[in-house]
Parts: sequence; C-alpha cells; structure tokens
Amino acid sequence: MSCSSTERVRPRSRGKWAAVVAGALGTLVLAAPAPAQGDTAWFYCSLAKSPYGNPTFYSSIFRADRGIYGRALENSFNRYVSARHDPDAISGSICFGPFDDYQDAADQENDSIASDRRGDRGVVLTRWEYRGN
Repeated sequence: MSCSSTERVRPRSRGKWAAVVAGALGTLVLAAPAPAQGDTAWFYCSLAKSPYGNPTFYSSIFRADRGIYGRALENSFNRYVSARHDPDAISGSICFGPFDDYQDAADQENDSIASDRRGDRGVVLTRWEYRGN
C-alpha cells in the first residue's frame, strides 16, 4: 500500500474543524434572546426610591408567563433591591408588560431610563430577572 500519512490526517482534521465551527455557531444562536412564543411575554420592573425617585432601580428585561400576577413580580423586585442595593427601598416597584417582543420592552425601558437621566435622577441597572417565587 502506498498511502501517505498526510492522506490519513487530512480527513480527520476537516471533521474536527467542522465540529468547532458548528459548535461556535450553535453558541451564537443560543446567546440571542428567544422570540416571544405561546404563553410567555417580556417584562421589566423599576423602583423609584421615595420621596423624590432618586435613584431609580431597573431590572433586566425578562420572560415570564403572560398570565403572571403582577404583584408577584413587583414583590420579588422589591425584595431584591432592598437586600442587594438599598434597604430603605422597601416598596413601590412597578413592572411593565407583557410585551410580545423583546425589542418593544427594551425600547420602553430605555426611554424611561433616558427620562430619569434627563431629570437628573440616578439610575441603577440591577440585572435582576424574575425566576419564580
């Protein structure tokens, strides 16, 4: 047999390269927000500290069941802000939604943040997302 070692290695290296590329593309697809489907929608929450709304705390945009009781979201966000950011911020959060589209939620949240900043109010982006009770 006159088979060189180069011929044996070449097909294997192509297979490994294809697996690496496929894995990378799969990771990119998983990193993008999933489109709204079925019984879920997009939401975000904010809490303006009394008495003057300075600062205002904002959650991340998150998915939850469309029929979720809004007070459950608001209570969870209140507890998070009180525990992690400001123990005096104990009530008054408002959650917005449901939005069918992630971009609609993002646009409204960004408008609210811009309005707070124009009004010289502090803005705290908390990265909080609702994960159930």
